[in-house]
Formats: sequence, structure tokens, C-alpha cells
Amino acid sequence: MKKPSNKDMIQSEWRSIAFSTALVMRMSGNYHLFCELTDAGDGEVFSNILNLVWESVSGQNQRIDFQKQLEKLELITPDPVEFDMYGVWPALDAAVALSSLLNVCERWDQAELDSIAILSRSTIEHYLEATDEDCVETHPLFQAEKACSEQLHAIISEQSSQSRPKVVAALKAAVNQWGVTNIGLEV
Repeated sequence: MKKPSNKDMIQSEWRSIAFSTALVMRMSGNYHLFCELTDAGDGEVFSNILNLVWESVSGQNQRIDFQKQLEKLELITPDPVEFDMYGVWPALDAAVALSSLLNVCERWDQAELDSIAILSRSTIEHYLEATDEDCVETHPLFQAEKACSEQLHAIISEQSSQSRPKVVAALKAAVNQWGVTNIGLEV
């Protein structure tokens, strides 16, 4: 069996980061809703940071200071101690997922990248617990998460011969088309 080349590894890395960026984009609506309801956080800063990651993944901007973006994100990350409402938790999960994404962009770490998908599913599980729903893998929110992940992987696979910007555009379009967050909130 042929050992993957550095080029193959780099191809795999940006595609994996693009997949996770799409998951974070899907979770971002939870953060934005929290900002709207509480006048806390900063949805514009969150979106700007996420857009910089998209630029990096698409290969259009390789001069991003991810450490600086992490510092900005830290300033707008909600503190659950300060809010007596459930919405702080999905917002915090979105911020943590974006933080993990920034860390991976700065220094490749497959385990940290994998944690983003795990965190997205965990957000769904906690939401279902908070709403007294059955937390089983057959719940429609879990099924939607699975379908979204499968569609994102399909886009990446089907567009394997396309340029990075075209793959990124297709992923962003898919997330925008769904119009709901991972916990089913309309964006």
C-alpha cells in the first residue's frame, strides 16, 4: 500500500477543516440567537472570525493571525455563570467549537478537529435533555445532524476535482440552505 504523500495529507487536512467549519457555521446560529436575546457577546465578531477561517480553508487568505482571532473570540465567549438561561450553553458550545477550529488552523490536530463533531452532537443531546425529550439517536435532531454530516461529506467527495474555493462555496451554500442550527433553531 502506498504511503500518503505530503500533498495528499494537505489535501485531506483542508477538506477535514472545511467539513468542521461547516459544522461550526451550522452551530453559529445558536450563538447569534443568544446575542440577540441577551445583548451579550458579539455576533458580528463571531461571524468575522468564522469568515476568516473560511478564507483560510479556501486558500484565499493564508496570512491570518489565528492567535489574535482566539483572543478576540475569548472576549466574546459567554460565561454560563453570568446567565440564568439555557441558551448560554449552545452559544458557549458554538464558541468552543470555533476556538477548536482556530487551534486546528494554527496547528493541525486531528483529535481536536474530531471534537467539533462530538461537541455538535453533545449540544443536541443536552438540548434534548433540557426540553425533556428522549435523548436517543433516533430523535429527528440526531437524524438531521447525521444527514447534514453525510451531505457535507458527499459534497467534499463529489467535488474532489474542484478548486478549494468551489468546494468551500458548495459547503457554505449547503449550510445556508438548511436554514437551521444543529438544535433546530431557524437561522
